[in-house]
Amino acid sequence: MNLYDFKDQISSRIIDRGYDYWLEGRVLIESEHESTYWFMAEGSERYEVSITLTGIDIEDSFCDCPYAKGNCKHEVAAYF
Repeated sequence: MNLYDFKDQISSRIIDRGYDYWLEGRVLIESEHESTYWFMAEGSERYEVSITLTGIDIEDSFCDCPYAKGNCKHEVAAYF
C-alpha cells in the first residue's frame, strides 16, 4: 500500500471518516525521525498515530485507538 493507492485498499467508510478528520484539522504531525512520522489525532480522545514510509510506500502504521479491524480513520487522516 502506498500514499497514492491506500484509498483503493481501505473501506470507503473509513476513507470518508479519515478524510473528514483531515479536513477538520484533527490530526497534526508531532515529530519525524528518518522515515517515521508521529501524529496526534483528536477524536473522542487523543490518539497517537505513527507511520513509517519507504519512499511513497507505507511500510507500517499504528494507532493506539481501540479500532481493531485494520486501518482506522486516524491513520487514514494522517495518510492524507
